[in-house]
Amino acid sequence: MAELVGKNGPCLRRKGDGGQTLLHAAAAMGLERPVRELVELGAEVDSKDDMGRTALMHAAWESHPAVVDALLELGADAAIENAGGGTALTVA
Repeated sequence: MAELVGKNGPCLRRKGDGGQTLLHAAAAMGLERPVRELVELGAEVDSKDDMGRTALMHAAWESHPAVVDALLELGADAAIENAGGGTALTVA
């Protein structure tokens, strides 16, 4: 993973369609190992997309409990609210 991201990790902060980062995408797909690696490489665990959703919210919405657990272990804030006022718990 480190080889793909590069030493400075500029792609960790890059946002694509909808303001989603690589971490958002990995969490939504249930990819626990890449989620852990991205955070360890410096991805912002509580980064929000254009709708205010975090990677934790994406993992919860898509029913990926292992990723939810990993993100919580890595310091994700379960109390963050999205644009509609929902949290990871309420979107699960």
